[in-house]
Amino acid sequence: MVVDDKGETWVNYWSVWKGTMAANDKTYETPIHITSQFVNGKIVKAFGYWNNAPLQLDVMALKMAAEKAAMEAVEEENKAIFLNNREELKNRGLEFSSRFTFFTLMMLGFYRASL
Repeated sequence: MVVDDKGETWVNYWSVWKGTMAANDKTYETPIHITSQFVNGKIVKAFGYWNNAPLQLDVMALKMAAEKAAMEAVEEENKAIFLNNREELKNRGLEFSSRFTFFTLMMLGFYRASL
């Protein structure tokens, strides 16, 4: 415990937080500093300092990878739907050409607009 010039009682704590993210099995070690003010034996203020940027960056990378995989799965599903409905396009009197845009085919009901 430290009593400062104002007569306030503070307790300082330094440590290293260690944890492993289940999603990527990567271990993180983060130095931390916590300082707490005590009044009548109870904590009335606490401040914590640490840098969790490496953890945040990895969480963002995992999220982006999951979103990319989901988008690729939807694109593959849409491609399969389109290829399976090529005959139906012809039956509706529409010629298949590379000029069909995704939007046109979506409006015709050949693509799902879900993600």
